[in-house]
Amino acid sequence: MSRIGKLPIKIPENVDVNYTQNLLTVKGKFGTLEKIIPDTIDIYHIDQTLRIDLKNRIRTNRSLHGLYRTLINNMIIGITGGIGSGKSLVAKELCSFKNTVYYHADEEAKNLINSSITIKNKIIETFGEKSYCNDKLNRKYIAELVFKDSVLLGKLNGVIHPEVKIHFNNFIKNQKKNALILYENAILFETNSDMLCDIIISINAPKELRIKRVMVRDKVAEKQVKAIIKNQWSDAKRNLLSNYYITNINKEETMLKIKKIFNNLTQNQLYF
Repeated sequence: MSRIGKLPIKIPENVDVNYTQNLLTVKGKFGTLEKIIPDTIDIYHIDQTLRIDLKNRIRTNRSLHGLYRTLINNMIIGITGGIGSGKSLVAKELCSFKNTVYYHADEEAKNLINSSITIKNKIIETFGEKSYCNDKLNRKYIAELVFKDSVLLGKLNGVIHPEVKIHFNNFIKNQKKNALILYENAILFETNSDMLCDIIISINAPKELRIKRVMVRDKVAEKQVKAIIKNQWSDAKRNLLSNYYITNINKEETMLKIKKIFNNLTQNQLYF
């Protein structure tokens, strides 16, 4: 059994908790939040505490035990958007507020690509020995392959992002209670990582503006940026699945929108 999973969750006064048929519902002064719990997890409401338990002790379920205890105890805000939209700008501004922690999936993926033996072996198996040079990913070689072939891009993401998700799960377990966990992930929906989030904020910007931003930031050609955008979801598709979206054109206006969303989220914060 997970050490973290064993810890009880204290329920504050004036908060009602109900757990029925895998649906956990928390009602408080400012509203209601819900989370679907996997069949492998049991939740017991005893007096003013919740206890998380496993229906059986197989290894996969044990790994979920601490994770779901922590998910219930914290709010995870997913931040997503296309390349050049301004995801990191929004995430870093949210990080300036009290009691927030930040996980950048793309940056962690870059680290894991070079440090994880599992990822390295799978990439070499899929893309060949040229994929790595001096134990570092051959980014130019991989980019030339995947950004003109959506099938190969899908295979690359299929290798990297399951490992990133495991890494993020471990990150979640190590956070103190009541934290707002900011989870920036450009392909949040594509990797089904949205299932870990309580709230999702999508960041939008006009295509031409995004192209200019990336060309300046990464010093790459327009053709390369357009190839990346082509393989990403549209703003409209992400917006339909998000709780909030921000059109990031003017920085001052964007900052005001971020503060408004943060105030709304913390006012409705029902986690324990």
